[in-house]
Amino acid sequence: MQDHLYPWLMRVAAVYLFLFSAPTLAQGVEENAAVLWANRLEDAIWAGQYDADMFNDRWFVREALRPFRLDQDEMVMFQDAGFSEALVETLTQAVANGGSYTFLRLRGEGVHTTALFRLHSEGGVNYHEWRLRQRGDGSVESWDVEYYFTGERISETVRWNWVPLLNDVAPGYADHMDAESRLRYRHWHDLDDLRHAAEAGRYSRVLALYDALPEPLQALQKPMFFAMVAHLGLGDQAAHDQVRARYAELYPDATDAELGLIDAMFVVGAYEGICDAADALEARIGGDPQLNILRADAVHLLGDYEQAKRFLDAGLAENPRELALIWRSIDLALFEEDWSRVSEMLTAAEAQGVELLDVREVEGYEGYVASGAYERWLAGDDDAGDGAAEGWNGVDSPEAPGE
Repeated sequence: MQDHLYPWLMRVAAVYLFLFSAPTLAQGVEENAAVLWANRLEDAIWAGQYDADMFNDRWFVREALRPFRLDQDEMVMFQDAGFSEALVETLTQAVANGGSYTFLRLRGEGVHTTALFRLHSEGGVNYHEWRLRQRGDGSVESWDVEYYFTGERISETVRWNWVPLLNDVAPGYADHMDAESRLRYRHWHDLDDLRHAAEAGRYSRVLALYDALPEPLQALQKPMFFAMVAHLGLGDQAAHDQVRARYAELYPDATDAELGLIDAMFVVGAYEGICDAADALEARIGGDPQLNILRADAVHLLGDYEQAKRFLDAGLAENPRELALIWRSIDLALFEEDWSRVSEMLTAAEAQGVELLDVREVEGYEGYVASGAYERWLAGDDDAGDGAAEGWNGVDSPEAPGE
């Protein structure tokens, strides 16, 4: 599920002059200007281009360093590590590898305006919510972005990746932090060990590390989330529910409570809760037909192929341009040897301008070809495609026999 967009976070070695003057920003963000910014970003990702004027890395750095209370000379060292450029580069690569990056909608208003995007890549689905500001000249810039999978803004993730570097750049900086940050700094290695144990699926180790943390750190968002997942992975539903309830109370707006938890449920095989979590995520973001892929995968793993088809068909009915839904329909149909369904979906894709490869040369279609269904489809004798959804956008998928 997760999309592996984190290697760029450690690109912090670049050192040059930091500009401290704040940009001139209006009090709110006009809707038309925000939509224009979002469309520019989507076009830039698809085109593989980077426009530095769309971002404010200076504000990003200041937000990331905020708890450390560094003086001006110390902050000079962090002017620009190329955060926005590296992120755009990574997103561009994900799209080049067959993924997509789609602007869904604006959220919030005024100074709280954000632009919500969906990333669909080889690693699965993630949502990015870009925080926007409007400059005095009316143009819009982004100064931070929240990853739904991690439940954090990028500035928050990078902040604690900088701890080792800060030891060299600003000795004694910990003395200037607030009490919570000082505590977190003293237990930085414990928190890092906790994260690595969670990523490795060592759930007993996760709980041992979590229980050893001071109580204030146990109440932090990420440690609590790791503990919640660990209980789920160990099959302790009661303990999981208890931590999850507390987590929802402390962090009602945490996005990883849905998308990150869905990923964990797939990993540990807790498929029964995925549809409810997808419903909660959909309510949060305001709807997305691609969430029906998660629902379909969950019920299919539970043995209900018919319900999986209904979920995918519902997504196509809502937005027939979502090719990811048709490719997943083909995947499941091939697995279930539902050859008429494969033909139906091939017809739907072809009708939208997708140039299909000869599936006799595509791995995974051997059974479909051997059944004779493909020959009938080529000859136009198979009417399974009648009534297929119209309006496809012709974007290929790595799962599809397209070229």
